[in-house]
Amino acid sequence: MFNPPLLPGMPDFHDSVEYLRHHRNLSRESTAQKAGFSSSYLNQLIGQRKTPGTAVFDKLVEFFGLDLDPCRHLEDLLQPSGSLESTDELRRRLVNHGVQAHLDWLDQREILGAYTDPLQTVLLANQVLHRMMPGLADCDYNIIRWMLTPIARDRVYGWHGELLDLVRHL
Repeated sequence: MFNPPLLPGMPDFHDSVEYLRHHRNLSRESTAQKAGFSSSYLNQLIGQRKTPGTAVFDKLVEFFGLDLDPCRHLEDLLQPSGSLESTDELRRRLVNHGVQAHLDWLDQREILGAYTDPLQTVLLANQVLHRMMPGLADCDYNIIRWMLTPIARDRVYGWHGELLDLVRHL
């Protein structure tokens, strides 16, 4: 059974390479040798968080047999994080675009409606959502934080699976 190492923090390129290496039950030395570069370079890559050149990146992708999606994921992990607009700014934009009228229309039909940011913070929502998620304001309107509350556990059918899906998506 594969038992990957527990790596601290958010995953990044270096942790992902380490994960893939462990998944194959290989040492750093044998991974580097089989991928076609030196073990000291792999140690720098993982241990010192060095950014690989294109040739080494391509060798790792080929060695690990990664198809398009995992390869793109590794490429994305090498890019610096983008900054997110503040929730206040995103809310202002939604108000300026007049989306409340659409939320009101959904409310009249008892259809849940909300606009969220990438971190699952509710920017604007209709009354149906607020009835379905009491206490959301106490969680700074963050759905993930709300899902960790006892009320969410009681109200959400299949709570555990829904929580896992939200975390995966995040």
